[in-house]
Amino acid sequence: MTSEEAYFFAQMTRGVDSSVTGKVDMAQNLTNLLPDIVSQFINNGLRCITDILTGCITAKTEDITECVRRAGEVLRVLSFVTEPLRQEASMLPPLESRIQEEFFTSICGKFKDIESLFNSDGGISSAGYDLAQITHAVIFLSRLLQFYLGFRGSWSPAQKTAASNLSLTIFRLATVRHFCFAETQIAY
Repeated sequence: MTSEEAYFFAQMTRGVDSSVTGKVDMAQNLTNLLPDIVSQFINNGLRCITDILTGCITAKTEDITECVRRAGEVLRVLSFVTEPLRQEASMLPPLESRIQEEFFTSICGKFKDIESLFNSDGGISSAGYDLAQITHAVIFLSRLLQFYLGFRGSWSPAQKTAASNLSLTIFRLATVRHFCFAETQIAY
């Protein structure tokens, strides 16, 4: 499914309003009329983002930028579909546990990959990376994480361990980014 097709589907799903079902809340219409379709759509979207992140080679800035762009299109569509459902958390469909775990693992992996770029010999600038693009990728991964955390579901022991490690990774990235920015300001 192309991003245009997915966006069209999102608009059609979102367009179910009270005139169709007799003056019922739009979000309730989505969950009553299309619960399996919406759930499957969201799970497939998360699987698509997982595949994009897994296939992304973090060693190249161009690849990171392209991965963020492609995954961002899918996230935009998923956000559009889930927006009316987020008004009441119980209306969000549950994620399939396998997809939930793979998605979270891929986010954690990309954060770790980006952290390793900063730890490489000579740091990020000597390897030819654009700090602004790397920062953009970290912000995007944070948005993916925020989107993911809005869904209910149980966490496996592996996910709990990964979450603990992710907290440390994000802290280290924030610290390194702060010092990189401070060095840039001092140089000018």
